Amino acid sequence: MEASKKRVSILGLMKFLCSIIIMHYHFYATGTNHHFGSGSILVEFFFMITGYFTYSHFCKIKRMPKSYDVKAKNGIIYTFLKLKNLYLYIVIGIILGAGASMIGAKSISDIFVSIRSVLAELFLLTPLFDYQQTAVNGVTWFLASLAIMLPLFVMVIQAKARNVLMIAFTILSLALLSFRLNGTSFFCGIGRCAMCLMFGALIYELARKLEACKLSKSKTVILSIVELLLIVGQFAAIFFSKSTSLSADKMVNYVSIVLIFFLNLTILLSGKTFFSNIHIRFFDYLEKISMVIYLLHVPFVITLNRLGLRGHLKATLLFEAIVIVCSMLLFAIVSALQKNAKNKPSKSRR
Repeated sequence: MEASKKRVSILGLMKFLCSIIIMHYHFYATGTNHHFGSGSILVEFFFMITGYFTYSHFCKIKRMPKSYDVKAKNGIIYTFLKLKNLYLYIVIGIILGAGASMIGAKSISDIFVSIRSVLAELFLLTPLFDYQQTAVNGVTWFLASLAIMLPLFVMVIQAKARNVLMIAFTILSLALLSFRLNGTSFFCGIGRCAMCLMFGALIYELARKLEACKLSKSKTVILSIVELLLIVGQFAAIFFSKSTSLSADKMVNYVSIVLIFFLNLTILLSGKTFFSNIHIRFFDYLEKISMVIYLLHVPFVITLNRLGLRGHLKATLLFEAIVIVCSMLLFAIVSALQKNAKNKPSKSRR
C-alpha cells in the first residue's frame, strides 16, 4: 500500500499546531521580538502538504483505466473542488473583518479602503496587492495563491515534458520570490505557493522510494527517532527564531526551516516510522478545524488592535481561545448543513 493512501493522524495534530502558532504570530508576535516571530513561515508547511496530495492524486489517475470515473481530471476542476468548502469560511471571515475594521474608522477614506479590501478578497485578488492594502481578512492570499498556481501545477504534472516544465515552474517560483527580496511583497505569495507545491511533488517521489525500502526493526526505530527530532525541531525552530522574513539577510533562516519541513514530511509520509502509523480520531478532527482557525482569526486580530489591546498577553490568549471555540462551532454548523444537503436528494428519490 502506498504511503499516500494511508491517513497519517499525527499530520492532523501538526497542522492544528501550525494554525495555532500562525494565529499567535498575527495576534501577538508580528513585527516584534517575541517568540514565534517567524510563525508566518508555517504557511509553507500547508502549501507543501497540498502539493504532496495534489501530485499523489494525479499520479493515481495516470495509473487508472480510462473508463474509471474521476471527478477531478484537470487542474481547474480539482482546484475548484479543493477550495469551494474553504471559500465559505473566507466569506464569513471577510464579513467579520469588514465589521471589525469599521471600529474606530476615522474618515471616509478608511471606509473606502475597507470596501476595496472586501472586494479584492471576495474575488481572491489579494496576491495583486500588498497585505496592508487588503487587511480585512488578509489570509485570503493563501487561497488566492492556490487558485492561481494549483491549476498551473496540475498542468505541469500532466504534461508529457513534465520534468522540463517542473524545472521551469521552479524557476518561476524563485523569480516571484525575488520580488520580496527586493523589498516588496508583490506576487511574493504566489512564489511561496509555487515553490512549496514543487517541494510537495518531490516529497511524494522520495517518500515512495523510502516506502519501497525494507527496513529492519532497528532501522525503523532510528528513523522514528529522527522523525521525532524533526517534529520537535520544526516547532523549536519557529519558537526560537524570532524573525524569519523573506529578506536577503534572513534568507538562510528561512531556507533552513523550509528544509526541516521538507525532511519532516518526507519521512512521515513514507509510512516507515511509528508516527506514520498512529491513528487517533481526535487528531483527524483537529486537522479539519485547523484550516477554519487559519481562515477565521484575522478579524479577531483586527478587533484586538482596534481596542488597543495589542501586546497584552492575557487579552491575546483570551481572543485566541474565542477564535478556537468559534471555529469549532462554525465547523460543526457547516458540517451539519452540508450533511443535511446531501441527505435531501436521497430522501426525495425514495
